[in-house]
Amino acid sequence: MTATNETKRTTDADAYFSSPQTYQLEGRRFRCASPDAQLFLLVAWGHLELHDLRELLTTLKACERHGPRERLHLVLLRDVVAVAPQALAELMRYYASRPAYLGGIAKEAVVRPEGVVALLAEGFHRVVPLPFAGRVFTSERRALEWLGLGSLSPWVAEIREGLLRRSHPGGPLLAALADLLRRDGAGLTLADAARPLGMSPRTLQRRLRAAGTTFASERAQTLVEAAKLELRDTDADIKRIALELGFAAPQRFSELFARETGLAPASWRAAQRREIASAEGSGSPPTPSGS
Repeated sequence: MTATNETKRTTDADAYFSSPQTYQLEGRRFRCASPDAQLFLLVAWGHLELHDLRELLTTLKACERHGPRERLHLVLLRDVVAVAPQALAELMRYYASRPAYLGGIAKEAVVRPEGVVALLAEGFHRVVPLPFAGRVFTSERRALEWLGLGSLSPWVAEIREGLLRRSHPGGPLLAALADLLRRDGAGLTLADAARPLGMSPRTLQRRLRAAGTTFASERAQTLVEAAKLELRDTDADIKRIALELGFAAPQRFSELFARETGLAPASWRAAQRREIASAEGSGSPPTPSGS
């Protein structure tokens, strides 16, 4: 089996499933691609929120209308950092409703990341009854071999790398830096980050400039995104969140958060919870807020 990446990008799920070899489907935090009418690849990344899940469910409903039967699915979650509890709960409700989408899947292989998302992926396949053969893996190669499509490993690798480059300018370097910042928090310095990345501080500065960013900008963005998850999905007080993110003083955290979002942490949390409550009541996805 051969595959080509000469495809058009679209946000129209009906167009994608009507001609999957012609298009790649683009969502805010996921992409779908297919080398033929049998294998369907879903790549997701970042912080998956409720509106991301609802966008995905709209895609799955389009698959019900147009997708072929006896599909093979490869779901790459390696680059997913976190899943909002509301999103996970809605996904489980969708699967529990036994939608027609599930009936068209012959086999599904999920490639998980490390950490909490790995536990969610493993647990989902154990807890939710699925009408098809499904397994969770730690590598694309083993997942494809299980699907009987080992020859497509280069195609999958190329698709994933291309999507990461488009979704995150600077690609692997910025992704690796973000991982360090999430692990070590606000205390991470440029020199601290350069060492595990295998370069000098000056080289790191130069490569960040080439990607159109700076260390200070990446640190602020990563810490604020991590704070948003805590503020929205937990009841932890702001002082505790600040300390967990490595800030020496809560005031420093609050100042950074307000500078990046235009709102104090408590105000942002309140606004998000009002928006989520409103969306859950109306059944429509909330508007993305600074993500």
